[in-house]
Amino acid sequence: MKRFEQVQRLARSGTPVVDIAVLTGLSQRCVTGLIRDANAEGLCPPAFHGTQVPGRPPRIQVSRRVLEELSSYASARQMTECQLANRLLELVLFDNLVDAILGDGGRHA
Repeated sequence: MKRFEQVQRLARSGTPVVDIAVLTGLSQRCVTGLIRDANAEGLCPPAFHGTQVPGRPPRIQVSRRVLEELSSYASARQMTECQLANRLLELVLFDNLVDAILGDGGRHA
Protein backbone atom coordinates (compact mmCIF):
# COMPACT_ATOMS: atom_id res chain seq x y z
CA MET A 1 0.00 0.00 0.00
CA LYS A 2 1.31 3.43 -0.89
CA ARG A 3 2.08 5.69 2.06
CA PHE A 4 -0.40 8.31 0.82
CA GLU A 5 -3.19 5.72 0.86
CA GLN A 6 -2.05 4.35 4.23
CA VAL A 7 -2.07 7.85 5.75
CA GLN A 8 -5.55 8.48 4.30
CA ARG A 9 -6.88 5.21 5.71
CA LEU A 10 -5.48 5.90 9.16
CA ALA A 11 -6.68 9.51 9.10
CA ARG A 12 -10.21 8.43 8.11
CA SER A 13 -10.27 6.08 11.06
CA GLY A 14 -9.51 8.98 13.38
CA THR A 15 -5.92 8.06 14.17
CA PRO A 16 -4.02 11.13 15.50
CA VAL A 17 -1.22 12.54 13.35
CA VAL A 18 1.44 11.59 15.90
CA ASP A 19 0.28 7.96 15.83
CA ILE A 20 0.11 7.90 12.03
CA ALA A 21 3.71 9.14 11.98
CA VAL A 22 4.83 6.31 14.25
CA LEU A 23 2.90 3.65 12.33
CA THR A 24 4.15 4.76 8.91
CA GLY A 25 7.68 5.79 9.85
CA LEU A 26 7.04 9.29 8.49
CA SER A 27 7.56 12.58 10.29
CA GLN A 28 4.52 14.36 11.73
CA ARG A 29 5.18 17.18 9.29
CA CYS A 30 5.10 14.75 6.36
CA VAL A 31 1.88 13.14 7.63
CA THR A 32 0.25 16.55 8.03
CA GLY A 33 1.31 17.44 4.47
CA LEU A 34 -0.15 14.22 3.05
CA ILE A 35 -3.43 14.86 4.86
CA ARG A 36 -3.44 18.44 3.56
CA ASP A 37 -2.84 17.13 0.01
CA ALA A 38 -5.71 14.66 0.41
CA ASN A 39 -7.98 17.48 1.57
CA ALA A 40 -6.93 19.68 -1.35
CA GLU A 41 -7.87 16.91 -3.77
CA GLY A 42 -11.29 16.54 -2.18
CA LEU A 43 -10.34 13.36 -0.35
CA CYS A 44 -11.11 14.86 3.06
CA PRO A 45 -10.66 12.33 5.79
CA PRO A 46 -13.82 12.69 7.91
CA ALA A 47 -11.87 12.71 11.17
CA PHE A 48 -9.93 15.79 10.01
CA HIS A 49 -12.55 17.59 7.93
CA GLY A 50 -14.03 20.55 9.73
CA THR A 51 -11.90 20.29 12.84
CA GLN A 52 -11.76 23.64 14.54
CA VAL A 53 -8.69 25.10 16.21
CA PRO A 54 -9.72 27.27 19.19
CA GLY A 55 -9.19 30.97 18.49
CA ARG A 56 -9.08 30.53 14.70
CA PRO A 57 -11.88 31.11 12.25
CA PRO A 58 -13.23 27.95 10.55
CA ARG A 59 -11.38 26.85 7.43
CA ILE A 60 -12.81 25.76 4.10
CA GLN A 61 -10.84 23.44 1.85
CA VAL A 62 -10.46 24.66 -1.73
CA SER A 63 -8.94 22.41 -4.37
CA ARG A 64 -5.72 23.35 -6.09
CA ARG A 65 -7.55 23.48 -9.41
CA VAL A 66 -9.97 26.11 -8.09
CA LEU A 67 -7.09 28.17 -6.68
CA GLU A 68 -5.29 27.96 -10.02
CA GLU A 69 -8.43 29.16 -11.82
CA LEU A 70 -8.71 32.10 -9.39
CA SER A 71 -5.07 33.10 -9.81
CA SER A 72 -5.37 35.62 -12.65
CA TYR A 73 -8.52 37.18 -11.15
CA ALA A 74 -6.80 37.51 -7.78
CA SER A 75 -3.66 39.03 -9.31
CA ALA A 76 -5.72 41.62 -11.17
CA ARG A 77 -7.21 42.67 -7.83
CA GLN A 78 -3.94 42.48 -5.92
CA MET A 79 -5.34 39.75 -3.69
CA THR A 80 -4.31 36.21 -2.90
CA GLU A 81 -6.37 33.38 -4.32
CA CYS A 82 -7.64 32.57 -0.82
CA GLN A 83 -8.68 36.17 -0.19
CA LEU A 84 -10.58 36.21 -3.47
CA ALA A 85 -12.27 32.86 -2.73
CA ASN A 86 -13.35 34.19 0.65
CA ARG A 87 -14.66 37.44 -0.87
CA LEU A 88 -16.62 35.56 -3.55
CA LEU A 89 -18.21 33.31 -0.96
CA GLU A 90 -19.17 36.32 1.17
CA LEU A 91 -20.76 38.07 -1.81
CA VAL A 92 -22.71 34.98 -2.86
CA LEU A 93 -24.09 34.50 0.65
CA PHE A 94 -24.70 38.09 1.71
CA ASP A 95 -26.26 39.08 -1.62
CA ASN A 96 -28.54 36.00 -1.55
CA LEU A 97 -27.14 34.62 -4.81
CA VAL A 98 -26.90 30.94 -3.89
CA ASP A 99 -30.19 29.91 -5.54
CA ALA A 100 -29.50 32.06 -8.61
CA ILE A 101 -26.07 30.55 -9.10
CA LEU A 102 -27.06 26.95 -8.46
CA GLY A 103 -30.25 27.27 -10.49
CA ASP A 104 -31.88 24.41 -8.60
CA GLY A 105 -34.93 26.27 -7.37
CA GLY A 106 -33.69 26.15 -3.79
CA ARG A 107 -33.60 22.36 -3.58
CA HIS A 108 -30.88 21.04 -1.35
CA ALA A 109 -29.00 17.99 -2.57
